Amino acid sequence: MKKKKKKKTTVTDTTCVTNETPLLTSGKPVRTWYLHSLQRLLFIVAIFLSAMVIYQSVVIIEDRNPHYIFDQLINDGETVFAETKLFDDMFRESIAEVIEYAALRSLFEYEGFFDGKKPIDITAYVYRNQAMPETYISATYELMTLLKWASEGFTFSTQVMTPEELKAFFNDLNVTRNRAGKQFYRVSEERRSMDSYQYNVRLRYLDNKYLTVDGRGVEDFVDNVADYISLVDILTTAANDLFIQYERYQELKAVYEGGNSNVLYYLYITDGYYVSSLSNLFSFSTENLFSNYYLKAIYYDPHTLEYITDTGISERLFRYLLEDYKYAFAEEFPIWIRVDTVLYRADDSFRHVNDSYQAFFNIYPDYLIVAAICLALSFLLLIILTRLTGRVKTQLPPESDSNKKKYGYTVKLRRFDHFFTELWIVMFLAVIYVAVYGVAQFVEIFSRPHAYSSLFTNFSWLPYMLAAYMYVVSLFLSLFYYSIVRRIKARSLWTDSILSKFFALLSKIGRKLRSVFAELQRHFVYIHDNSGLFARYFLPFLVIAVVHFVLIIIIVITSYLTPAFAIFSIVLLLTIDVVCGWRIFKAAQARVDIIAGINHISGGELNHKVDTANIYGDNLVLATCVNQIGDSIAAAVEVSIRDERMKADLVTNVTHDIKTPLTSLIAYIDLIRREEIEDEKISGYVDVLEQKAQRLKQLTDDLVEASKISSGTITLKLEKINLTELVNQSLGEFADRITRRNLQVILSGEDDIHIEADSRRMWRIIENLFSNLCKYALPGTRVYIEKIKKGSGHVELVFKNISEQTLTFSTDELTERFVRGDESRSTEGSGLGLSIAKSLTEAQQGEFEINTDGDLFKVILRFTMV
Repeated sequence: MKKKKKKKTTVTDTTCVTNETPLLTSGKPVRTWYLHSLQRLLFIVAIFLSAMVIYQSVVIIEDRNPHYIFDQLINDGETVFAETKLFDDMFRESIAEVIEYAALRSLFEYEGFFDGKKPIDITAYVYRNQAMPETYISATYELMTLLKWASEGFTFSTQVMTPEELKAFFNDLNVTRNRAGKQFYRVSEERRSMDSYQYNVRLRYLDNKYLTVDGRGVEDFVDNVADYISLVDILTTAANDLFIQYERYQELKAVYEGGNSNVLYYLYITDGYYVSSLSNLFSFSTENLFSNYYLKAIYYDPHTLEYITDTGISERLFRYLLEDYKYAFAEEFPIWIRVDTVLYRADDSFRHVNDSYQAFFNIYPDYLIVAAICLALSFLLLIILTRLTGRVKTQLPPESDSNKKKYGYTVKLRRFDHFFTELWIVMFLAVIYVAVYGVAQFVEIFSRPHAYSSLFTNFSWLPYMLAAYMYVVSLFLSLFYYSIVRRIKARSLWTDSILSKFFALLSKIGRKLRSVFAELQRHFVYIHDNSGLFARYFLPFLVIAVVHFVLIIIIVITSYLTPAFAIFSIVLLLTIDVVCGWRIFKAAQARVDIIAGINHISGGELNHKVDTANIYGDNLVLATCVNQIGDSIAAAVEVSIRDERMKADLVTNVTHDIKTPLTSLIAYIDLIRREEIEDEKISGYVDVLEQKAQRLKQLTDDLVEASKISSGTITLKLEKINLTELVNQSLGEFADRITRRNLQVILSGEDDIHIEADSRRMWRIIENLFSNLCKYALPGTRVYIEKIKKGSGHVELVFKNISEQTLTFSTDELTERFVRGDESRSTEGSGLGLSIAKSLTEAQQGEFEINTDGDLFKVILRFTMV
């Protein structure tokens, strides 16, 4: 006797207990709050460390407030600061500042010291970077005078003057005007008369707080109001600009003098008369220009145009930086600028950025490794919590032959887990969007730090803010995510949805309506099925019976027969009418069954049989013939299918058997061609062999394609394709053949047309049509390809060309297999191109039409437009 096996109890996330082993008691849900906290903490740590890497990769340079330079070290890829693009950018700005400082020193200094008594021609200064006017008036002030005047401000007074007072104001002088090229002339009497004043003038004049080097005021240099106003404007412009330049000079001097910068320079400046050297080095020699000690330097000789550098700054860029200040540099002497990239002795931006750069590349790999570990552990805990969420441990009854207690697990939903599923999923997706948006904003800030300079100077705690933000978001993500997981485990995701409630209501209403309609159908089905019989046979019979009855009544009343005989006659007539009517009705019902059987057979149900049990006479013969016709058609269809299958198999097998030696033949022809054949006759034979082999290969491929189409074994992959692009691509493929045939293709119609079709099959259709054009179109003629949109949502693709051969075929014959456009069959082709194109078009629910008018050959493809 075999021992009965114990039934094993499985443990799953859902209710794991079978009906044979009911639950005894329910336990509490599995406690996982500490795992949730740990998983969220690891996730936030990963986010924070990643944010810190991005934050610390941004370099902020604040040499001179409010001048900021931002860059992302993580985008450079170099580990040595001196080799980075950031270094080149900083060096470029330092070069521009050194050049500017040199120009300012040539303006404000003499022999290396500030010269406040330096004379300044105010008009020449204003026009220093542009061409001087043809004639001009100018005045010369001391440099310190202009700086003090700009610092203290210009004051003006206003007075209404008569012509005499105005002439006295200008001292009625013969003003000397300068002409370009240091030539002079005096104002003519004609000009003086033109400048005479006839009316009182309201003049706003400058208070001469300071005078020129020769002790004169502005009004002493002019003799009319217009020149006076112009010269005052030039004076104020020159003084204000000099004051701004002086402040810039002081700023740059504090940076590039006294060992405050790692940018070292040696150059020569000129004020137009004297040349002096300018450098912040104690000693200089060209031997150590590019030594290992000073790694990065630029040497430029404006006299010989020699340019040497080991930085990424091009000569063109350097000359561009020098362009605005080249007047301050002596062309006979070179310019040399370098950066101490080894020791970084000075405490400047180069030193700060280098320290930040090295610190960043020392710590960011560790940060990323820790972040990756935290993220992996967080994901692992997410998987574990996904499995544990909602679990409730349940106790099973002890087994009959064991005292051990078995435990299983079931799923317990919380109250909010029954909230509508669609709204819950929408809120979950909204929280995901908020999380992605927050991270995207953080990345946006650090990808364009120059646009958020206030954040970088005032809010260095952005990574902490992102971590706090993501912590709050993760709380909501956990709430919605684990609720959805519990619903899936409990199989309540659909049952608690709005759609399920809606469909349940529709189902209930549908069941009620179906029951009502079923009752009505049962009442009307007989009348509906036999309405034709009643109308065609029974109603005429009733009419005849009524007429007979009326006639019998008349006969009885007017007849001399006895009453008994009259009654007998009436009963006899009525009996005969009833029997005839019944027979007519049954015959009609039999014909209805026969017609129904014919409809079934014509609809494709060849095995349908008409029941001949209660059919007699001609109806029996007709029903038997109908059944025999169904059997004959079924047998014929079976034979046809078998023949078609045998034909397809024969074509497939034959083409397969042909392909094997054909492939070898093509390969050997190729091998023969690679040999150096000197005999041109043999080479011609090889060309013919290759041409015929390729033609035979094309023929076998077409046979296989035609066989697949006829047998219905092709599989279509319908997709949205651009018909215009497909035609243009095909036109490009056949461009050479079209050119050889001297054909001109004219495209017209819509540019953006999309249809739903199989792209590979559509390519074969268009390829066959283009191939047909290249073979049979009359050389030197035009070919028209039109794309026409129809109002019914269809599109037509029309190919029109003039045939080279006389068209003696009908349009139906042209789409039959193995029909060629030339009766002599001198052109290449298998005669299957148009047949394949038509079959593939119809297989894709399209229409393929061929029209001919004389020698005009036109093909029309119709598809539904999407």
